[in-house]
Amino acid sequence: MREFFGGQDFYEAFAEAAPLWNGKIIRSTDEIILEQLIDPLNRYASGELSKEEALAIFEENVELEVLKKP
Repeated sequence: MREFFGGQDFYEAFAEAAPLWNGKIIRSTDEIILEQLIDPLNRYASGELSKEEALAIFEENVELEVLKKP
């Protein structure tokens, strides 16, 4: 697994970062925003969209989804 991550031990990195994480900063919109990232990110990774196109779609979808929520 380390070879895949360029020799880095990502478990060690997460273990060091975990105590620094503050759960109080989680917002109700975080999940909505994350959901809007998946499709444009996958389409960018597959070469279907440019970085700029993927970001534009992501930003538009976030705005639409976040603003429609109460």
